[in-house]
Amino acid sequence: MKQPYAFLAAALLSITAPAQFTPGSSPAVAGNSYAVHADGDLILTGQHASFNSRLFRSTDGGASFHGLYPSSGPVDVRVILKLNGTYVIAVNEAEKVYRSTDNGDTWTISNTGMPTLYSPKNGVVVGQRMIVGGTTFLRYSDDEGQSWHSFDIDGGTMGLNFAGGHVWANVGGTSYRSSDAGDTWEALPTNPSSAVTGYAAAAGAIVATTDYSGGVAIRRSTDDGQSWTTVSGAPNIVRFAYQIDDVIYITTYEGLRRSTDAGLTWQAVGGFNHDVVSGYHGQMQLDGNDLWVCTANGPVRLDLADDSQTTHTVPHVSMGQVVAHNGALYATLTDAVLKSTDQGASWTSLATGHDNFTVHYLAPVGGALYLAIRVGSDRFLLRSTDNGGSFQPVDLGNVEGDITTIGEANGVLYVSWFANWAAHIVRSTDGGATWTAATVAQAPGMYNSNDGEVRAIRAIGSLLVAEVEAGYMLSTDNGLNWAWYNNTLERTSVQGWSGRMVQSFADNHWWEPAPANRVLVRESSDNGATWQLVEDGLPTVSAMGFGRLFRSGDRVVLQIIDPDVPEAFRFYALEQGATTWAHAPELDGLPTPATDFLATNGAHYAAVPGSGLWSTGTGTGIHGPAAGIPTVAVHPNPASDRVRLPAAWANAQVQVIDAAGRAVATLRTSMANNAIDVAALPTGIYHLRIVAGERIAVARLAVQR
Repeated sequence: MKQPYAFLAAALLSITAPAQFTPGSSPAVAGNSYAVHADGDLILTGQHASFNSRLFRSTDGGASFHGLYPSSGPVDVRVILKLNGTYVIAVNEAEKVYRSTDNGDTWTISNTGMPTLYSPKNGVVVGQRMIVGGTTFLRYSDDEGQSWHSFDIDGGTMGLNFAGGHVWANVGGTSYRSSDAGDTWEALPTNPSSAVTGYAAAAGAIVATTDYSGGVAIRRSTDDGQSWTTVSGAPNIVRFAYQIDDVIYITTYEGLRRSTDAGLTWQAVGGFNHDVVSGYHGQMQLDGNDLWVCTANGPVRLDLADDSQTTHTVPHVSMGQVVAHNGALYATLTDAVLKSTDQGASWTSLATGHDNFTVHYLAPVGGALYLAIRVGSDRFLLRSTDNGGSFQPVDLGNVEGDITTIGEANGVLYVSWFANWAAHIVRSTDGGATWTAATVAQAPGMYNSNDGEVRAIRAIGSLLVAEVEAGYMLSTDNGLNWAWYNNTLERTSVQGWSGRMVQSFADNHWWEPAPANRVLVRESSDNGATWQLVEDGLPTVSAMGFGRLFRSGDRVVLQIIDPDVPEAFRFYALEQGATTWAHAPELDGLPTPATDFLATNGAHYAAVPGSGLWSTGTGTGIHGPAAGIPTVAVHPNPASDRVRLPAAWANAQVQVIDAAGRAVATLRTSMANNAIDVAALPTGIYHLRIVAGERIAVARLAVQR
């Protein structure tokens, strides 16, 4: 599903006081977990989604999770290891290994000696050595993940365990073991299977689990691997094995199983019915008396004392929209609509009358709540007139494509979808009771099938503007007829006031090289007949795809990816009647990718897939840190002249922002001295924005005289 750009609707963000976005209580659900590492109250887990996998951290024993950002894009975490306070994660989609020495606050790429990763699958720590295996490789590190090396054996690695004083590995379909952490390896005399997923060694027996079905899932040897027997009645398709003393645990399609007799018999762990359906579900890790298990329902904690279980939820990676309607907040997930009546502190799921649906759009228009969903190949537009208590179908006729926008302008309701390389718009002048099709001109020369998708419809003076993926459309007759403009421009966004239009767009096309990837802004005073580029107050470089405009009271605000910190957004504002853009630091620091903005009751909200709902709050206080952007301590604090930053932030740029949200100074630490001079700053409270290369942190500083 494409995330809708609902924040482009009119009257969106009404900034009343500087208050940077901070993570709030977000809609949380059980979701795919492929890796987990627990160390007391500090827990790291990866939630997997098709296009937006994320790493999450809890510092309160799993009561709440917030997203971490090792990179600016998705991170599909498959392995999490910890040694001497250093975390190492192996991820799939970005094909990288990341390393953190500060409990996940900051991350560095650590690929030295590691081949291109394809599906890292498992890892173990043996003494002072980390070992990671995957579909095409087996590597080890003796320096806490800083560099990686090959063993004498190499190849696709399935099973990888440390059990009975040995490291066990299925490499290239052959079973090996090592008694010296992998310095030397010996192949087992007889191979139990070419598809071993795990090993255990207990009571003089070797147990090998496989992913074969048909009763061949567990094999056992009592003569040191010379011969193997199949354990009858064992579960089929074992994902992972884990040994605790002489007790063996395995994850299977049927759930979690346990053997206390060296693999002869297996018992179901009471009540454990969480799905372990993927080849990457089922990893286990012991923390004290708790066994953590990765499942399709999220990380599950099993108390080994009584087999009680706790499922831990994390912010949904597919959070797409947040809207306000009649005093409540509503949020969309891929397959659910949630409602909060306490400013996002708690959420309840709404019944739509449909099962197994995909959410495409949610909008409060015309005094009702409209919801566009898809069930299989069928599309539905639903309407609620009782604040989400119930939804009724809206008859739009034949809707051939997924609905991409629902809006209201000048008292007319609009719904649009894209099908057969054409945009379709229907309109209602009677509050949604009846709908008629508008006349939409065919866009010439579209290169992508989604170039004509309407993202938003709004009024700018007497004009109606339909913002599309490439270019925009105008209507001069209140939406009856629409004409295309600038359809060769990529990722356009249009806002403005009566007699003054503002447009942002990418400086290049998808088929052309883009060394600068600039986002440009231009203005028109004659309803789009002619345009002039605007540069005053704006940076010259930003990442293509984010130059979105939205209204903030009487201002137009431009959202771009921060040129200095690609993991975050930067905002610029243009006042009505002004000719120069100005930096709006009160919103800086919001992490990518944010898909929706909302202002209501003095607070501002942003939907961030992978991190949930963020808000600015209502006070005028100091900026708060973004989730995944760490807060660091500075000393002394309060200070009068010199302030020291942590050693990791030498040679960093430090932007100083006062309590009014103004950038008042830009300072720099040196390689030899991680201190800054604040003697020139007046007494007050300041926010420090610290940037070193691709890393970012924030700090709070009090200056006293």
